[in-house]
Amino acid sequence: MLRLSTERKGTEDDRIGDRLAAAFRRWEQAAKALDESKESEEIQAVGMRCREALLSFIRSVSKPEMVSDGEEAPQASNFVEWSKLIAESIAPGGHNERVRGYLKALAKETWQLVGWLTHAVNATRYDGTMVVDATHSVIEAYGTALIRHERQAVERCARCGSLRLISLYNPEFSTDGAACLSCGWEFVPEQKQDSTSAGKEG
Repeated sequence: MLRLSTERKGTEDDRIGDRLAAAFRRWEQAAKALDESKESEEIQAVGMRCREALLSFIRSVSKPEMVSDGEEAPQASNFVEWSKLIAESIAPGGHNERVRGYLKALAKETWQLVGWLTHAVNATRYDGTMVVDATHSVIEAYGTALIRHERQAVERCARCGSLRLISLYNPEFSTDGAACLSCGWEFVPEQKQDSTSAGKEG
């Protein structure tokens, strides 16, 4: 029998877990409900829990300034439109075109899949597992892009150019510290005072 591990948490990345705690909490509830489900009706209800997890993500991330001047903001429950606006905001520029496209497509297809499950009268555990995993993929993928955008994470060593960095996360800092495994270079951020706090190299 295919089962989810109820001990598995929403994410192994503490940065994403802290930023999207509400969404991951609802996702964990959906995973647990699937694990405990016995009938199709209970699996359909898992779809509703996944829907709430996705909407919780939107509520945690969406901002009025993401809407262009002169445009009307989508309704709070319009996940697809808000996911587009969020993708445009957290993955801007030409170099992020593929990332943006992936996020939008993933969000739209997952939302439709979640909606399908809530109406699937003959839903099986396999169907529920697919939807739970898809929901997790959306939150994790957007969370990764969000952290990269908001915390301006260091991705390459400033001394040797290596990508072999360990991220040093502290919620009291506005950016992540980093240590290079190749040459020993370290980046130590300043304690945050506001969202624009700068870091200093060590």
